[in-house]
Amino acid sequence: MESSNHDAAYAKLFKPTVRDALLTILMWLGIIIIIVWVILKLLGYIHSPPWQEVLPFIGVAITFICGAYKFGIQMGSLQESQKTVLHELEKLSVHQQTYGKEMTKQRVELTKLGTEFNMHVSYYHGNNR
Repeated sequence: MESSNHDAAYAKLFKPTVRDALLTILMWLGIIIIIVWVILKLLGYIHSPPWQEVLPFIGVAITFICGAYKFGIQMGSLQESQKTVLHELEKLSVHQQTYGKEMTKQRVELTKLGTEFNMHVSYYHGNNR
């Protein structure tokens, strides 16, 4: 059951939410609108009154805000994934220590078995007879 919780956590990290998709669309839409406006203004197709000259700055601000917010969301996701990875590493460390102790026990038992086998061989099959 614990494994399925971690799988769900990993899937959640890489699955974009509707909010993330909307922010990405708004950010790219703002960039495209600004680029098109600048190109048309430079080519002389846009003759706008001074109050409309502020619109590109508003577009830049919206794009910047969406980008910064999306960056913040991604940083939060990275911190969440970092916590998950650190938790998994701690669990691996505990398992490694447990397996190390088990391996030590197995070595001791194997040494005892080898000693007993050597005693058996020397007693029953040795040159003592």
